Amino acid sequence: MGKLAVPSATSFEQPTARKLGVATVALALLIAWLPLQTPLALIVFQYGHSETIARAMLLAKDAFTILLIAYFFVRYWPRLRFYWFDWAAIGYVALIGVYSIVPWLLGSHISFLSVAASARELAVPVELYALGRLALAGGADVRWLVRWFLAVAAVTAAFTLFEYLFLPVSFWSSTMDLVTFVRVVQGVSNAHSIWDLSILTRLGTDNIYGFARAIGPFTHPVGTGHYFVLPLVLSVASFYQSLNQNRRREAVVLAALAVLFTGAVLAPISRGSWLAVGLAVVLCSLIYRRRAIIVIGIVITAAVLLTVPSFRYSIVSVFNGTDSSSKDHASALDKGITTVLQNPLGLGVGESDQFGQVLSTGDSAGAGVGENMYITLLVSVGPLGFLAFVAWMTGLLKRLIAVRHRAPPPSWIVVGAGAALVGYVVSAMLASPLMRFTTSASVWLVIGLVTGLMLAAPDRSGDRDNLAGVPPVLSSH
Repeated sequence: MGKLAVPSATSFEQPTARKLGVATVALALLIAWLPLQTPLALIVFQYGHSETIARAMLLAKDAFTILLIAYFFVRYWPRLRFYWFDWAAIGYVALIGVYSIVPWLLGSHISFLSVAASARELAVPVELYALGRLALAGGADVRWLVRWFLAVAAVTAAFTLFEYLFLPVSFWSSTMDLVTFVRVVQGVSNAHSIWDLSILTRLGTDNIYGFARAIGPFTHPVGTGHYFVLPLVLSVASFYQSLNQNRRREAVVLAALAVLFTGAVLAPISRGSWLAVGLAVVLCSLIYRRRAIIVIGIVITAAVLLTVPSFRYSIVSVFNGTDSSSKDHASALDKGITTVLQNPLGLGVGESDQFGQVLSTGDSAGAGVGENMYITLLVSVGPLGFLAFVAWMTGLLKRLIAVRHRAPPPSWIVVGAGAALVGYVVSAMLASPLMRFTTSASVWLVIGLVTGLMLAAPDRSGDRDNLAGVPPVLSSH
């Protein structure tokens, strides 16, 4: 394997004035479509009265992604070098197939729809990572795509905050009937009110009427918060690099962008996303040696969390034992551990997590295990599938954060992606948002692109200690 090759500034400096290639344009379209698909499909369903077209619009991203992977693989796979963690990812996907078929052969009554939906969900991380790696082999412009992702995320964040601050909660059950859309088009049979969609939630015994949670252009607040973790961390990393390179004006703009993303992370009241951001931002601060900013950030964040009633309740209710969500998490964790101990080889795909539960009812009901990605993996694909997934994640983390002690640090793109992945890995103990296509596809796509670029960088050990990294996100050259 040799030493880890760290990309230099020139390896990220791909001219933005040139004509964008097919790979770059295709990925840009996918990134832009992800936050657009649900609102557009909802309009078609509610006002165009077409369930079929609405469902087809939701499946368009899946079909487009598969076609892109097939195209890039056929055309560019000879350029792709497979590393040990890539083989772990391939083994994980193979085990998803095995655990989808074998339980049926042994008499499982889990419905085909549940198995298919769960298999798709479990494969999302590897699927989008593979797309990123293959697209890079096809000449995708990583720096341009990451900047594009931040631009799309900024517009999405602005809409999310507008919806949260100015639209009544009833908007999602009347003007835009998201409840019926989720129940009919997405097939979630237990969606009958905005409470079922977690748009309204109680955060403690004093919270009688419930607090609203932002969902933006998505369908669930947890996924919404998850979507904004990566752009927030990337903007923070770019802000730090701007300061280190004395680009003060750009640093001010990037700070404003980080504030926008911070609001979009806070508004969904997803404590897992808060945890992920907190860990990632602290890691970025340590890498860029900005410890004073950590203290300032902690003070400001604590003030906001303790001042806004819904944020305060979400924290206080956990410690005083009145939060039903925390109780549900604890109960699900206990049930999950018990299920794993009773079934050490796993139960099969479709037995756990969101789709395994909401799409399986009656005689075909699954084990009902969720709220923890790692337990979901143990139940769904067994210990071998779990180990393969963890091995793959370990390989990615090694590539993305093994450069943390270098001076100066590598590009903000590398630092941001690696720090965000650390946060995501930890927060995955509370839920499985890493496996939701609409809100996590961009995350895995960026990680695939950045990992591929690092692996493709020439290993010139003599230059490795003098890497200043790529200019900040706002740089035009």
